[in-house]
Amino acid sequence: MYCYLNSLRHKNNMTEQTQEQKILELKNKIRNIKGKQPLQPKLSLIKSNIEGINVGTKRDGTIYSVRENRDRIFTPNEWKLFYDCLTPKQQFTAMFLINTGARINEARNVRIVDCDTNNRRLTFMITKVKAKLGEKHPVPRPIKISTEFAKYLKKYINNLPDEIRNKNINKIGILSQPAFDIAMKKALKKAMIKDYYMFSAHQIRKTAENWVWCLGVPEMVFTKTFGHDIDTATQHYIKNDTYTFKEKDIIKEIIGDWALRLKGEKD
Repeated sequence: MYCYLNSLRHKNNMTEQTQEQKILELKNKIRNIKGKQPLQPKLSLIKSNIEGINVGTKRDGTIYSVRENRDRIFTPNEWKLFYDCLTPKQQFTAMFLINTGARINEARNVRIVDCDTNNRRLTFMITKVKAKLGEKHPVPRPIKISTEFAKYLKKYINNLPDEIRNKNINKIGILSQPAFDIAMKKALKKAMIKDYYMFSAHQIRKTAENWVWCLGVPEMVFTKTFGHDIDTATQHYIKNDTYTFKEKDIIKEIIGDWALRLKGEKD
């Protein structure tokens, strides 16, 4: 009976794969008539020996991993442990991301000239292009930053080498996503965060949005700051507010008066 069920499952899987292949072939015939590039078959994933992680193999033989759950965010105490395990250069990237909620590719393109530390704001000139909304080019996104982070950023820029600081068009020095993701994994393991493999740079963005939300920033304000709509925020970012008063005090230590400035309660 067991062998029969396994055989049946295998047959069903083969049938599904065959159907997907036929659909793909039909789509590509239509695309060929329209002069479009053919679609590639989806890469299959299998469970790894780590809970919550699936692995697959690219066509060039490279093995990659995919997290089943992308909703993991930092608790305030986890953040402090993690941050202390980073090098100074890695800390700057982490500090920038948690205090702006930027996508790391947006942060990597920030230049010195985009940072108005005197007025406590900065502008992302290179942002995610939302094709579904009809966007064809990046739409610049100015945001407010906290008083504390503005001071931190100003000090950081002033300490840059002269050949970098004296050219406003130079970028401020955010690590690449692969480099920072590797740094994160190492620091999280060192900080003894058990599910360290569930984190990437994007988890910092999700953490930042949850933190300003739990501190009372209205949805219409923080979605503009983070560069997406309320549906995206509620479906993929916002979790239930379960933070204690003590944890919220730690959050305020980390992101300063950012929430107050976003709410318009502090100029």
